[in-house]
Amino acid sequence: MPYQLPTEEQTLAVESFRKFLQSEVKPVAREYRDRFIPKERMRELTQRIAEFGLPGCTIPIEYGGMGWSFTMQGMLFEELVACSCDIALCVMLNMGLASMLCNARPEVRDRYMPDALAGKIFGSIGISESDVGSNVAELKTRAVLHGDHFIINGEKT
Repeated sequence: MPYQLPTEEQTLAVESFRKFLQSEVKPVAREYRDRFIPKERMRELTQRIAEFGLPGCTIPIEYGGMGWSFTMQGMLFEELVACSCDIALCVMLNMGLASMLCNARPEVRDRYMPDALAGKIFGSIGISESDVGSNVAELKTRAVLHGDHFIINGEKT
C-alpha cells in the first residue's frame, strides 16, 4: 500500500492538537507524574481531548464519530503518547470501547456511545484467572445472556 502524505487539513489538526497538549495536558501529566490522576481530573482531560477527535476519530459519522481514517487517528494518538503515556492509555481504552460499541445492539450503542465519544465515561475490559495465565481459551468464566443483560459466572482470586 503506497504511503500518502498527510493533507493540509490533517497537518493543521495535528498541529492544533499538539499545541493543546503542550499547554493544557502536559502540565497535568507533570503534576501527577508519580501519582494517580484523580478520576474527575482525568475526565476533564478526556473530555477536552475528545474535542480533537480521540476516541471518536474513526467511528462512523452515523454513530456520532468523525469518520476519519486510521492514519489520522494514528497521527493524533502519536502526539498524545508523546505527551503522556498514562493519559494516552486511558484514551486508548476509550477508543476500544467506542469501537466495540459500533457492533453493540442499537439500544446499548445509543445509551453509551455519546458519552464515550465525549470522553465522559471510561472503558475497561479485563479478566484473569490465577491458574490460566494468558491462554484465554482456558478461562472458566462464562457470560450467559439472560434477557437483555449477561450473567457472568466465574471466580477471581
